[in-house]
Amino acid sequence: MKLKLLLCLALVLSGGFSVAHADGTNAPVTTSANPKDITAKLVVPGSSGLFGAKCKIESVAAKEFNHKIKAGALSGADFLFAAIHDPYTKMIYIVPSSPETNYFYISDKSGMIWCGLLEGGGFVCSKSPFEMPESAGGINVEIGRFESEYDDLKLEEGKDANMFRIGLRTAVPALFFTTHSGSSQPARGTIQAIDMADGILHLNILSDGGKYVASLWIDLKAKKVIKSIVNDQEMDLTGKAFAVPLKKK
Repeated sequence: MKLKLLLCLALVLSGGFSVAHADGTNAPVTTSANPKDITAKLVVPGSSGLFGAKCKIESVAAKEFNHKIKAGALSGADFLFAAIHDPYTKMIYIVPSSPETNYFYISDKSGMIWCGLLEGGGFVCSKSPFEMPESAGGINVEIGRFESEYDDLKLEEGKDANMFRIGLRTAVPALFFTTHSGSSQPARGTIQAIDMADGILHLNILSDGGKYVASLWIDLKAKKVIKSIVNDQEMDLTGKAFAVPLKKK
């Protein structure tokens, strides 16, 4: 049971999954030897001040591949990764990939940051686990190095020191992250807009069914939501299990 729990948690946090084929097997659709061409969403942060710049959201070419874990409690499991070239840092990064979790990637000189919105309001972020300069041989070379050099044990629970989770449920109404915002079934919601400047990530999230629209400001360094506006009402963020409208003075 412990192994099964570890596997489920790691699959959720990393965005990896295996794909069932028509013949009933779970062989991966793509492998490191045959990566799939995809498009990734890259957030290029802006900055404030006299010479500030606006945040940019760009679509960049990437290659997606399945990585089979070779060691540890998760040995044999399949994880989905992407190799992304960042033209701003001149680096190639290996990052988790999952179409299901509203994943996006933040360009950063200290290492590409991947972020994902999970069911129930979990928001996970981490630095890329593997990277190399673009001059070292290109994406296919990077994938090959990752397959031969990466320590698979880091994918186990608590082993990735760069990964952290921020609970967004405390910044929105109680049923925001449930199916149709009115049930006991967890839901993800949809990220409608992204902005970032000076270390503050700003997300607009539409709840499942469209009952709520939340505008959240997240301090990635402090790892917390610092401001929330839901349906045009600023919310009280004083540590409750969920947020309520801020009382007017």
